[in-house]
Amino acid sequence: MVKFLIRLPPEGYVLRDFVLTALSFIAHRSGAEMVLAGDCVELDGIPENMGLAYSQLIAKDAFERGRLKVRLFRPDLRYARSTAEKLSFLTGKPAATLDNAMRNYAEWVRSGENVEKALNSLEKLAVLGSSIREGLLYYGDAPDMAALQLFKANFYEMKRIFTKPRKAEIRLDSHAFALALTGACLSRVGIRRIGGEEEATVYLSLLDPGVHEIWNSFRNLLLEVRYRREPEAIFRVCVALTCYRLGFAPLRIFEISETGARPMLVSYHDFKSDKGLVEFAGRLRRKERTYRDLLRLLRYALRRWAEATREERPVVRVAYELALGICLATSGVTSPSDLLYSVARSTYATVGKEFSSSLERIAELRMDAGRFQELLSDIHAAL
Repeated sequence: MVKFLIRLPPEGYVLRDFVLTALSFIAHRSGAEMVLAGDCVELDGIPENMGLAYSQLIAKDAFERGRLKVRLFRPDLRYARSTAEKLSFLTGKPAATLDNAMRNYAEWVRSGENVEKALNSLEKLAVLGSSIREGLLYYGDAPDMAALQLFKANFYEMKRIFTKPRKAEIRLDSHAFALALTGACLSRVGIRRIGGEEEATVYLSLLDPGVHEIWNSFRNLLLEVRYRREPEAIFRVCVALTCYRLGFAPLRIFEISETGARPMLVSYHDFKSDKGLVEFAGRLRRKERTYRDLLRLLRYALRRWAEATREERPVVRVAYELALGICLATSGVTSPSDLLYSVARSTYATVGKEFSSSLERIAELRMDAGRFQELLSDIHAAL
């Protein structure tokens, strides 16, 4: 076993999320122990196992359809060749593109000796200047590579307060660059359509290898609802039902607009699941059929929220009222009986023709008015 001390970029850099994600995946795949302490990570594991895990993460998980998953922006293209050359100098294998250079790096870092060199270089980090936002960040043993624009997406501080866009100066060595790039590829989960031609790329960072199962479940949920997280009430209940056993977890979800010449951070949130909702989900889980019916209904409502047809709207509206009522009831704002009455009234005691016909026409819900009545009864009991 070898212990590594790895310094992290300060909070305020998306780069930090990408580095932590890569390290968490390496620890998870290799069985290494990882401890986060402030701006440092202690990684204790077998170098040969860590090298193999790191190599496979790059070769198998960082690529999609033969290309790296992340987008290179116009300023990145000016440095792409020199970046590939510097990685090639390290690995001893020529590569004309960044994709090929990273494939060669995956082979190089596979050995225990080389992964030790890579991780040991990350003990060095310096921020020069009067403050983080006004300084120059150097990361690695010999930081002479320009950071990708993605690594410098808008600064954020105190988790949800954004600063104005500015030129962030960051210099990385080959190992810091490769690790951050790997983490960015692993964090990227998909693209959310905002409206018209506008879109945002969704990233989900893993900050602790011990919650990889939650990360995977949360990613699958995002895929199923097409990355929609609004209305918030529906999404909160979906999260609790999906990750009901574990509650809060060290994950972060953020969106970056990548349609322009440079990336722009759109949103940034810590993962959280309300205690009351998690406890409700645990009780509802005892009714397996009801649990699956509710989750299926809420996922459908999230997915169809903005595009629901006239026939679908009654079901989508009721799903929202149901989710909102569950949130209010689990937080003590309203009683379970009030929730039941409100939803029943909204659906004409669950047998209104418009609602019933809409419900039965949506084949994937596998539900009629009678089954919906049972669903309400089981939810009331679980609350």
